[in-house]
Amino acid sequence: MILKIDPKFIEDTVKRNNEHGYVYIKYGEFEPRFERKVVKEPIPVIGKIFPFLKRRVVRNVKTDKQDLVMHEEKVDNLRAKGESASKMLQDQLEKMPYRRIVKLDENIYGDLYVGHMKDQKYNLLTNQGVVIGQYDMANKGYYYPYMNGLLPKEASSSVNKHQSCEPIGLEDIVANYMAKNPDSKEFIPQNLYEKFPDLNEQINKESQKVKSNSNHDFTLN
Repeated sequence: MILKIDPKFIEDTVKRNNEHGYVYIKYGEFEPRFERKVVKEPIPVIGKIFPFLKRRVVRNVKTDKQDLVMHEEKVDNLRAKGESASKMLQDQLEKMPYRRIVKLDENIYGDLYVGHMKDQKYNLLTNQGVVIGQYDMANKGYYYPYMNGLLPKEASSSVNKHQSCEPIGLEDIVANYMAKNPDSKEFIPQNLYEKFPDLNEQINKESQKVKSNSNHDFTLN
């Protein structure tokens, strides 16, 4: 199974250059149209005594018409709306599983990104938005890819809950993913094999493990 997001989300997030890589969604909502109209209203102070005395003023008055108004907001804030969000907005959120997208150190990994999901799961993304790896940091410490642009090593138990994770070899993350999602292998950037010469061998090893386990399970049945 090939998982992919619209690469425009990556482009937009990187262009924003926000430190934490927060993802924004553009969406439209129909809102009441207001028009400037002359209305009559009581005169301040004296109107309390003589309510029949009115003055003419120009106000924004809500009409029966509606306009499509475009908005732009963080994924985090939009998810907080829950079921109160419009169907159109919920559909948009379904297409964007990430709350943050951060570019990794280009000198080490090339043109790769990390997509942080709403929990502690992370995906490794190509610049075309294809997932080529994933890992889970739940109960392993905290990971801040924007701080050093490196992939994490599982954090050891520590009293310092704000500890930064150490870098890990990319081969482990990609190989484990490809062993279970072989259709995604064709989307691995060619320069990644050049930067990590052992990557293909590692993928083959992990794939053989999965295949061997599958055959073993079959014979047991």
